Amino acid sequence: MSAAPRSHRKSRGITYWRGQVRRDPDSGVAYHGLAVALSEAGREEEALEAHRRAVVLRPKSAGAWCGLGATLADLDRFGEAKGALRKALRLDPKYALAHLNLGLACAETGRLQDARKHFDLHCSLAPEEEGTTLQRARHYLASELLEFAEQAESAQENRRALNLATLALHYDHSLDTVLHVADILFVGLE
Repeated sequence: MSAAPRSHRKSRGITYWRGQVRRDPDSGVAYHGLAVALSEAGREEEALEAHRRAVVLRPKSAGAWCGLGATLADLDRFGEAKGALRKALRLDPKYALAHLNLGLACAETGRLQDARKHFDLHCSLAPEEEGTTLQRARHYLASELLEFAEQAESAQENRRALNLATLALHYDHSLDTVLHVADILFVGLE
């Protein structure tokens, strides 16, 4: 499919949701829809404002808070993102997507143990999502672990690197990860 039809669809989605917001400016659902459409079009700053309005109008909506958190993370505002995603989880502790997004934000800020906890919770809450989204999260965490493991400079850090490399394999069984872990193990044994 060419980019033009996809771009046109995104533009129509924004137009549609802007119309909904004009018809009902007090609709948190309309603002949330607009935020998602803007995000899909890569217009994150505008999406952020729409998400902020959605949570004002629907403060008890875990979905609205999760959307706000995801957009903040897309803008590399991980501290704020984690706060919004934690709010989503206080409202709905079993919200799988919020666990996934919080896991990604935690990994971005070096909180790998917290990331693992949220990835594992996502897996247990949404086992049917063993597809693209979860694979991306697993691959992301594995590459972060491997990057950290490669930076080992002492014997103690080498042991930790081996543990992290093993943990990386737990999340991502791709050939690239297996070969990368093998390299780290080989260097660690020298």
